[in-house]
Amino acid sequence: MYTLSKILIYFVFWMCLSETIHLETILVGVGICIVIHFMHTHNESRVRFQRGYYFLLYGLVLLKEVIKANFMVAKIVLSPQMKISPCMVRVETKLKSDFCKTILANSITLTPGTLVVLADEQGLLVHCLKKEYAKSLENSEFEKILLRIEGER
Repeated sequence: MYTLSKILIYFVFWMCLSETIHLETILVGVGICIVIHFMHTHNESRVRFQRGYYFLLYGLVLLKEVIKANFMVAKIVLSPQMKISPCMVRVETKLKSDFCKTILANSITLTPGTLVVLADEQGLLVHCLKKEYAKSLENSEFEKILLRIEGER
């Protein structure tokens, strides 16, 4: 029913633009409206599929990073010397939407050894347990995938 109503809206618009009501105008209009509808629907479903794929990929990357970071932090905590070099680092982000920035900030916080202290328009202020963790935030896989979700290449 939704498909038919969209085609009908397209058709009404076509008839308003065509100025005359002839059999040829009606047949051409119906054909064009059906083609436009299916081209538009195909494009929407492709974009939804791509976003779904990137969200799944993001979840897998997040899981991998959390597991990896858990072992690294456990090694630090269980070692007698407790070799840490805490630091605060500013991470600039190219993300535009607040939704994706929030996902990035939460992902960094979920990863053991890092904690987002402040999030603003320009980026994130992150506390890291070791300086090496700060270096890994510069070219993060998280941001690359989120940029794809936002639609940038």
